Amino acid sequence: NHSKVLELMEKAVDLAPRNSTFALNLGWMYQQIGNTDAARSAYRQAILVDPWLIGTTTNKMNIGQILDVDELADEIERSDTRSDFSWRGWRALREGRIDDANKHFTSAILANPRSVDAYSGLALVYLKSNDLSNAERMAKLALLINTFSPRAHLAAGRISHEIGDETQAMGHFLQMFHLISARNKSSGYYENTYSKSYLPFDLVPQLRQSIISEEMLEDLERLVEYLEELGEEDDAREIMNWLNNQIK
Repeated sequence: NHSKVLELMEKAVDLAPRNSTFALNLGWMYQQIGNTDAARSAYRQAILVDPWLIGTTTNKMNIGQILDVDELADEIERSDTRSDFSWRGWRALREGRIDDANKHFTSAILANPRSVDAYSGLALVYLKSNDLSNAERMAKLALLINTFSPRAHLAAGRISHEIGDETQAMGHFLQMFHLISARNKSSGYYENTYSKSYLPFDLVPQLRQSIISEEMLEDLERLVEYLEELGEEDDAREIMNWLNNQIK
C-alpha cells in the first residue's frame, strides 16, 4: 500500500526532522509518484541537515534534477548555523578560498577534536600555504583518528608527493581508491556508511554513494600513470575502468 508507506515515512520525518536518511527517503518516494514540489522540499530538508549529500549520487541521480543544489550550498554557507564546518571548509578549499577554509576547519576541530575531515582539510590548507611541517602533522593526526578515511589518505598522499616521496604518495592514493571503491559497492558501502548490515527503513541506500571529487580524480589519474610506468597494467586498468564509470 503505497499511500500507507508514504504516510508512515511522513510521520518518521515529523518525529525526527534532523534525520537526513528519513528526509532523503521521503523525497525519493515523493519523486516516484510525481509530486515534484514535495520531493524538492524533502530533499532540501535532507541537505540542510547533511550538506555532504551534495557530493553524492543523490545530486547526480535525483536531487540535481529538481533542486538547485549550488544555490542551496551557498545558502548553507551563508547561514548562521554553527555546524557543518568541515563541509564548509572543503567547499572553500575546493574554490580556492584558503582563509575561509582555514577558519571553517579550525571551527570544526573546536567543535569536534576528532574530526578527521577537518584535520585532513587543514593539512591541505597548510600544504597550499607551503607550511609542510604543519601539513604533515595534520595529516598524521587525521590518519591516527581514522586510517579508513579517503580524505586523510588524499591529504597524506598530496603531502608525500610534494616532498618527493612518490612511493608513499601512490600508496596513499591506492588506499584512497580501495576505500572509495569498496564504499560504493552496495554491501560494503552499506556497512561502512551505517555501521550496520541492514536498515529496514532505508529504501534507497544507493542515494548516499559518493561521487569522485575533482581533487581525488586528479590524484587517481596520477596513480594510474604511476602504475603503468611500473608495468602494473591490470591494476591501472582496474582503476581507470572504475573512474570511467564514475564520470559518465
